[in-house]
Amino acid sequence: MLGAATWNYGLVVFVLIPIGLLLGWAQWLSWTGVIYFCVAAAFVGPVIMYPFSWSLWIMTYYLLLPYELPVNQKANAAFDEDE
Repeated sequence: MLGAATWNYGLVVFVLIPIGLLLGWAQWLSWTGVIYFCVAAAFVGPVIMYPFSWSLWIMTYYLLLPYELPVNQKANAAFDEDE
């Protein structure tokens, strides 16, 4: 669960908030609008991105720790028995 929460936090802080700041810097939004956008992104963004962050977390876990997955442990155990 912490991995999905970490992905969710990272997406909000490093994607949505900078997008809001760029919109303000480019003067497409007023700075008051940027504040509203960033607050909305901080509260609504994680709720909307929750399924996507779980997918990212599962992908990260699969790529970094493939032998920790139950299916691969069985295959690895069968490999060890043959030796």
